[in-house]
Amino acid sequence: MLAYASERRCWILEDDYDGEFRFDSKPIPALRSLDMRDRVIYVGSFSKIVFPSLRLGYVICPKALVGDLIAAKKLDDLGCSAIEQAAMAEFIKSGRLERHLRRSTAELRRRRNCLIAGIRSHAGKHIRLFDSRAGMHLTGWLPGFTYARLAKLIALGRQRGLGLYAIHHHYRVVPETPGLILGFAGLSYIQISNATKILGACIDAV
Repeated sequence: MLAYASERRCWILEDDYDGEFRFDSKPIPALRSLDMRDRVIYVGSFSKIVFPSLRLGYVICPKALVGDLIAAKKLDDLGCSAIEQAAMAEFIKSGRLERHLRRSTAELRRRRNCLIAGIRSHAGKHIRLFDSRAGMHLTGWLPGFTYARLAKLIALGRQRGLGLYAIHHHYRVVPETPGLILGFAGLSYIQISNATKILGACIDAV
């Protein structure tokens, strides 16, 4: 990709989504860190790693684009809060962000393991988990399900207080096998355990 961008004189936009949270190894180096020709525009935010209402993001870009991006930002809005930017800068500089990420990763790993155990216990016959070993959700594929049956499952889950979200809405071409996005970051262990029990019962019912 880097060679292609250099030869064609084009840009690569890298959104290192979930790059901070990996559960089996150290974070994979960003493409930007390998870029010797200044062709990668690296973007990210603090929404997942700190909290969404902070509304702060960042761009690490080639020098040739700095002026254009500053101009675009000025046209878009009047800028982000200087106080919050200064606080975040101090949070990073002091090393507390790094400590926060270590604690967050450990907690997410425990919640992820709870979800995996719950799925295997209550719905393992029907759900095939795809585990990227990173991030704040898993993908649960439903082999043998039709999309009509998936719709019934989601509707029944909603009736029983369970929020289920199909993954095919995030595809340009709908996959043959239906699947679910199974998030775990915002749930307690008890909630995750109860949710997997309800999910298993809903699958059996449809």
